[in-house]
Amino acid sequence: MKNSNEWIKDIKEKAENRVVEQKRRRKIIASVSSSIACLALILCSAFILPNMLNGGLSIGADSSGATPTLNNSTTSQHTNNSDSQVIAPPSSDKQPDQPSSSIPGISSETQNPNNPTSAPSTEPSKPNVIPVDFTVNRITGQISAARLYRDPAEHYEETWTRQQMMKYLGVNLTQLSSYMPKDLVYAELDSFTVIFHNSGNIVEDLATFAYRGNDGRSLTVSASKTGKPYDYLYSLETSKTEKINGNEVLIGGMLKSEGSNEYGFFYADFENQGISYRVKANHLTGEEFYKAVQGITGLK
Repeated sequence: MKNSNEWIKDIKEKAENRVVEQKRRRKIIASVSSSIACLALILCSAFILPNMLNGGLSIGADSSGATPTLNNSTTSQHTNNSDSQVIAPPSSDKQPDQPSSSIPGISSETQNPNNPTSAPSTEPSKPNVIPVDFTVNRITGQISAARLYRDPAEHYEETWTRQQMMKYLGVNLTQLSSYMPKDLVYAELDSFTVIFHNSGNIVEDLATFAYRGNDGRSLTVSASKTGKPYDYLYSLETSKTEKINGNEVLIGGMLKSEGSNEYGFFYADFENQGISYRVKANHLTGEEFYKAVQGITGLK
C-alpha cells in the first residue's frame, strides 16, 4: 500500500501530465485554425478575383515590361495629371476627320508656321511679291521676224479704234499704270490694223501698246489672238520658264555690255486667256519689268 508521499508524488505527476496534454492540444487547435483561415482566404480570392476582372478592374504589366498600370474600362477617358493630356478611349465608331494642315481659302504662306490650323498671321499675304532672283535667259543673238506676206487679192485690211481693239481682245492694255513705274505713260495710240481673209476670218490682229518714260525708258505690250506677236526671234543660252499667275513665262534679257552684270533689255513671251503676248522693256530694272509682266498675266 502506497504511503502518503507516494500518493502525493502520483498526484503531482498526473497534474503535470495533464498540463502537458492541455498545451499539446492548444498547439494542435491553433495550427488547425491557422490552416482553416488560410484555406478560407484562398477560397475567397478564387471566388472574388474573377468577378473583379469581369467587372473591368485589372492590374498588370504590358508586354513591354513597363510598370504595371491600373486600367478602368468603366470610365470614358483617362487623364494624366502630370500634363493634363486627355486620351480618348478606342471606339468602333468612325472618328470625325481631323483638321487638315491647311485652312481652305488661306494661303499656306499666311498661316502661323507653329500652328497650321490657327488663324493666319497679321502679316499681309504676298501675291505680288517680286522674287529676289527670277529666271532670265541671256540673249545671245536676234533675227528680225518680217511680217508674213498677204496676197491683196485674197485679203483686205481694216483700221480699228482703240475701243474696237479692246472689245475684240477682251482686256484693256491701255490702262496698266498700276503695274508700271510712275514715269511710264501710255503713248495714246488710237489706230490698229487688222487683216481679214476674203472669207471674213481675221488672219492678223497684231496690236502693240507702248508706254514711254524718262531717259529712254519704255515698255511695249504686243498682243494677238491669231499667232505669236514676234517682231524678233531671239537666241537664248537657256530656255527656262517662270511660273507667274499660273502662266509659263519665258523671260529673256540682254546685258548692257559685255562683262556687265546688269540687263538693259528684257522681253517676255507667254499666253493668257487665249491671247499671245510679248512684253519688251528698255532700261527698266528687273523688279520693274517683273511687276509689269505679273500685272499683265493677271488680267481677266
